[in-house]
Amino acid sequence: MTNELLLAAATGLIVGWGYFGGLWLTLQRLGRYRRPHRIALIGFALRTGAALGVFVLVCGKNPAAWGMTLPGFLLARIWWCRKMKA
Repeated sequence: MTNELLLAAATGLIVGWGYFGGLWLTLQRLGRYRRPHRIALIGFALRTGAALGVFVLVCGKNPAAWGMTLPGFLLARIWWCRKMKA
């Protein structure tokens, strides 16, 4: 059980890092497109779908594992926010 929760937390961290990194890349490139709202929406859908897909694969129906993905995901957000301010 403990290994499963650690895997879920690590997954949350990795997925969060990718999610917010993808968000940063999307925002950096919005000025290049005639219709940036479409790119933003497509990027959001792809990032969210990928994150949820990985979470479902790793966590399945285990509510404790789902609960452990969130802190990892939020830690990745904090890391990206601090990196972008520096």
